[in-house]
Amino acid sequence: MSEVSYGQEFEIEQGKIYGDSGLLVLAVDDDLKFADFLKTFLVKNSFRFIWASNSEDGWAYILKFKPDILILDYAIPSRASAEIKNGFDLFLKVRDTVEFKNIPIIILTGHPQKVRELLKLSFVNFHPSVVEKPVEPNYLLSLLKQYVKEKDEVNILLADDDVSVEIYLKKILPEKYKIDYAKNGREAIEKIKSKNYDILLLDLMMPEVNGYDVIRELRLNKLAPELPILVITNYPEPATEEERELLSKSMGIIVLDKSELSSNPDRLIDLINSQIKTN
Repeated sequence: MSEVSYGQEFEIEQGKIYGDSGLLVLAVDDDLKFADFLKTFLVKNSFRFIWASNSEDGWAYILKFKPDILILDYAIPSRASAEIKNGFDLFLKVRDTVEFKNIPIIILTGHPQKVRELLKLSFVNFHPSVVEKPVEPNYLLSLLKQYVKEKDEVNILLADDDVSVEIYLKKILPEKYKIDYAKNGREAIEKIKSKNYDILLLDLMMPEVNGYDVIRELRLNKLAPELPILVITNYPEPATEEERELLSKSMGIIVLDKSELSSNPDRLIDLINSQIKTN
């Protein structure tokens, strides 16, 4: 950690976490006055805060501390030979890294239209929030609180060609469980490419692309190697050794017989919660 002072008025340390509880916000910005303001403002509003003054330290802190939210200045400095030249390069680096690709990101800039044009050319699935400088504190706080709300929700993708399963799950699951529906494996894969889910509830026997093919894409082809998968099926016994391996615990798969949905609905809720916590 390096201590940086700005006259007698500001003092803040890079790599030091401020605050005792709440989501961890990493700000990467060379404006020391703004960083000091963020530290005080966010800790007061129940966030934890950490700061980096350049893109290289920012990436190092992402790897080390795994923050929940990123605030990136578009024009942060770097060494001439640095791989990550500015805040937008850091954004692309994060989005291109499986472990961090779904972290909420806010990009601060005096040129928002330029950043939006770059985003159109970047072909990334999860765009950041682009906020024009100077930043209005209450607007920034409203964005951060939205991320807190989303963090509290459980985002579920249900892939099943039987729509009655979706109707039933919406009846038995608490309100915080938000369900998106895919009627086959192909739709499920496309949805996973474009949105971050906490868990996938997967039927095996579906048209076009079946559940086994979805598992192959997510696990073997590493589209979403860490996404918890709960298989809910009328056919829990695999037909081949390869299918047996795909459904194994080594793949991070839990299998639930569909008959248990109606006979023991609490079992489903317990499994969803345990899978999310384990992950």
